[in-house]
Amino acid sequence: DDLRPTLTVSSPRPGPNPGPLNSIRVGVADAYSGIKNGSLLLTCTVPIDSRAAGDDFADALTQVNDGVYETTLSQPIPVGTEAVLHAAVSDKQGNVTQVDVKFSVTE
Repeated sequence: DDLRPTLTVSSPRPGPNPGPLNSIRVGVADAYSGIKNGSLLLTCTVPIDSRAAGDDFADALTQVNDGVYETTLSQPIPVGTEAVLHAAVSDKQGNVTQVDVKFSVTE
């Protein structure tokens, strides 16, 4: 298996997002070896709930469907925010996929 896993950030979307931003949602899949447990990493250049900017908050996600994870933010990301969300995941074979989503929160 030399194919990387699939990783999609569906919220926030790249570019402007209507705000305030109340949730973060990602999807992961790997058809060959499968996703390595505990390998999902999520950081952001702004604080997420009680986590400082740059801290991993993947453990705050809840699985809402097969391969789909989401967290509802207790402290929504406010209008006027510009940030980058970094996500990474690996499969059981060790292949890694990384995604950076540059987004803003607008009215």
